Amino acid sequence: MTAALQRAGGEGGARWPPRAVPAAWILIMYLRKYAIYVMLPVPVEAARVAGDDASERAVDRDLGCDASRSLRHRDSLIEAARAMNRPDDQSVATDGGRPNPARTGGRVVPPALGPRGEGWFAAQVGVLGIAAVAGLSGRPGGYGPVAAAAGLLLILSGVVLATRGVIDLAGNLTVFPRPRAGARLVDRGAYRLVRHPIYGGLILGSVGWGLVMGSATALGAAAALALLLGLKSVREEVWLTAAFADYEAYRRRTRRLIPWVV
Repeated sequence: MTAALQRAGGEGGARWPPRAVPAAWILIMYLRKYAIYVMLPVPVEAARVAGDDASERAVDRDLGCDASRSLRHRDSLIEAARAMNRPDDQSVATDGGRPNPARTGGRVVPPALGPRGEGWFAAQVGVLGIAAVAGLSGRPGGYGPVAAAAGLLLILSGVVLATRGVIDLAGNLTVFPRPRAGARLVDRGAYRLVRHPIYGGLILGSVGWGLVMGSATALGAAAALALLLGLKSVREEVWLTAAFADYEAYRRRTRRLIPWVV
């Protein structure tokens, strides 16, 4: 398998670091079970609420919020949960007060990976590093001038999108998916186009990097990054829905990652 992936790195003797191949393969195999969830319309880690107290407490536990949240926020959670349009009307499946294998009604929900999602950030940094190293082992311009030009355009677009996202977040910015205490919902600037412009910018930039450097392994790492950030955004929106009463309405009218695309 290692030799095959190394050969996929492109012509000109490009090599994928031997130790990185098993790590990347394990990461992809772990994340693929969550891949379909990225395409689901509502990232809410809760089932529809039947109305009993036990179900509401289960929703609170799953979304990582306290039961003393205001009624306005709790109503928002229930509305978001109902938007999942599930065929059944059951409460969150729990096991000893915790989500049972992070599943609700057969839909897989990405795990928290830490109180604030620290594991997601660590994985993001790791995959970005793999993409960068893989590009350096490629053959610049190896896919032809058209691909190289397209790659440069994607890199520029990604930089603009991500930078604008950072500027628009201002004091709300955090590297972790769970929002800061006291943060406000931002729906202006880049956030009028997509809910996660920084993630979208990173994806565009990594794909462009692979095209410019003529590296198949870098493009593969970009695909892994897109999957990872898509799942991270799903997990993040669980917390965002808990924190902001208006988030569900914002989610419905705004694309996730790439303006006018997805």
